[in-house]
Amino acid sequence: MKKILGTLAGLVLLTGGIASAQSNSANVDASASATVISPIAVTNPVGLNFGQIVAGSGAGTVVLTAAGVRSIGTGTTELGNSGSVAAAGFSVTGNADSTYSISVEAGPVDITSGSDTMTVGSFTRSKTTGTLTSGADTFTVGGTLGVAAAQPVGAYSGTFNVVVTYN
Repeated sequence: MKKILGTLAGLVLLTGGIASAQSNSANVDASASATVISPIAVTNPVGLNFGQIVAGSGAGTVVLTAAGVRSIGTGTTELGNSGSVAAAGFSVTGNADSTYSISVEAGPVDITSGSDTMTVGSFTRSKTTGTLTSGADTFTVGGTLGVAAAQPVGAYSGTFNVVVTYN
């Protein structure tokens, strides 16, 4: 009998200890939130246009700044009419007053006329980041055109990649 009472007393003490440990806890509901914003978008209303080029007897380059200023970079290439010369123009839309970053394809890209090619590279931007004041912004991109010696006559075209990303 003493053993049963001792065991019973031990269980009561043990249960009491567990009960007091459980009563020494607390909980709280944590908040969670999210805000859905407009996706960022970019369009290219004005393409990069080096204008008319006259190929020389040696290779050369033509530089077009992001401000739309065209010049001979190297070699014997000459500039023709400049009427259609333009830095590439981009329009960005998205969440008002948000900032974003601009990245332009790193390597040179080919522009072609039939099977003939020239390269465009060394892209420059009018800015590397922007702010979507009232939900919109613009920027421009220039680059350097590589012209081969006696480059074949033709209208050359191609594409390059520009990415805008919310900061």
